[in-house]
Amino acid sequence: LLPGAYTVRAERAGYRPLEAPLAVTKDRRQSARFVMERLPGRVTVQTDPAAGVRVFVDGVERGTTPLGALEIAHGEHEVSLRAEGYKALTTRLSVAGGGEEQALRAALVPDRAAVSFGSEPAGATVRVDGADVGRTPLTVDLSSGARRVTASLAGHETASRTIEVGAERPLSVPPFRLRPLPGRLRVA
Repeated sequence: LLPGAYTVRAERAGYRPLEAPLAVTKDRRQSARFVMERLPGRVTVQTDPAAGVRVFVDGVERGTTPLGALEIAHGEHEVSLRAEGYKALTTRLSVAGGGEEQALRAALVPDRAAVSFGSEPAGATVRVDGADVGRTPLTVDLSSGARRVTASLAGHETASRTIEVGAERPLSVPPFRLRPLPGRLRVA
C-alpha cells in the first residue's frame, strides 16, 4: 500500500462489522492489528411459574417474565431468578454469542405455605411484617421464614407474636385473644 490514510472494513458471521482507520507510513515493517467484536447471544428465559419471575444477569435486573429474548455478551454469566413465594435460583450460563439463540429453562421451587389466623373476638386486622393481610378469620399464603404478626381490633389491646413459616407446610396459628381496653369513667 502507498503511504496515506485508509479505512479498513471487515465482516464475519457472528461478529459486528469492523470499520477502523489505518495510517500507512513509509516504514516497511509497519503492522496493524484489528479485533472484531463478537455479537451477543440471544437468550430466552422460560420459567415455571411462567410470569412474575425477576431475571438478573450478573447481578443486574433485566426484566420480569414473560419477556423477550435477552441480548447477553459471549462468555460465562451468573443468572438469578427470583419470585415471591419461591426459592431463588442461581445458575451459571455459558453464552455462545455470535447472535446464536439459546434457551434457559428453570422451574422454581415453592417457598410458601398457607397460614390460618383467628382471633377472639373475630374481625381483628392481621398484619404480617407490617403489611395488612386481612381480617380474622382468614388464611393467606406466606413466604417461608420468621414473620412478625400483629392482630388489632378497635377497643382492644393489640397482640403480636413471631411465627415460623415452613415451605409447603400449612400452619394454623393459635387464635389471638384480644383483651378489651380498660374503661374510663369521668365524673363531672
